[in-house]
Amino acid sequence: MELGFKELMLPLTKKVAAWYQTALDGKSVKSVHIADHTSLEAGLLAGCGANQGGKTYLWPHSANVVQMNMHEADYVKKITVAARSTGTHWARKLGEDRVALDKRTILPEIAPAPQYDDNRPVTVVLFAGAHSLLRVPLIDYVSHTNTWREALEAILSANVDLKVKHKSIWETREWIASIAPKGSNLEFTNVKATNLNLPNMVFMSVSFTSTAIFEGISRGTPGAIIQESPYEETPYYDPEFIPRVEPSKLTQFLESLNSRENWQKLRFGQMDWFKKETS
Repeated sequence: MELGFKELMLPLTKKVAAWYQTALDGKSVKSVHIADHTSLEAGLLAGCGANQGGKTYLWPHSANVVQMNMHEADYVKKITVAARSTGTHWARKLGEDRVALDKRTILPEIAPAPQYDDNRPVTVVLFAGAHSLLRVPLIDYVSHTNTWREALEAILSANVDLKVKHKSIWETREWIASIAPKGSNLEFTNVKATNLNLPNMVFMSVSFTSTAIFEGISRGTPGAIIQESPYEETPYYDPEFIPRVEPSKLTQFLESLNSRENWQKLRFGQMDWFKKETS
């Protein structure tokens, strides 16, 4: 890991930092606006801006509090979050006056999802993520890959339809296809979570909770996480309302949702939770 950082990360870090320092040299910086999640560029920009006297404004990709230790409270002017429990968490560090709640920052006005169709099975929409950001390992890669592999096997063996929402980088079509069971014919989609319109949808992601699940719940699509090992998550992904399902139990879980009663129970519980989280 240390060797990989020195050979891959350090030269890139120096190059990006030097570019920002040159761009900001001699200028007065009042504010720097960046996403709240970890990225090399955003972190270096915030640091260079702080050196020029600027304050950081954080905007949510997901308002992920697992990144909270990246930010020094003295340099953060304000954070906007999409969920109440996330704001409560950040307020412990920044104070309530520097935390704003606005779900519209990540949730535009969108059409409701389709209602349950008794004549169709559940459609699992499996959202790919960013397990490595191509350069910064976030989780145990081997464990995460195994969970993906076991999840695909379980879903394909259940009486459900599967659509895979891949990433153009990180977890690509090619990467997902390479770990799928031999002979499987995966169906991929480029349609965004806010526009998907499939029968009896359930949104799922692997290891970490995708923002797409939050988006889905906002329109009445239930969601769950396929997770072998627990990871620290942003607080509004409450396992009391958003199930964490082990791959070994995934087929049974999905088969249970081929029931209007069970699907709606999950859906309505998550919608009530969502209303409390977003006011």
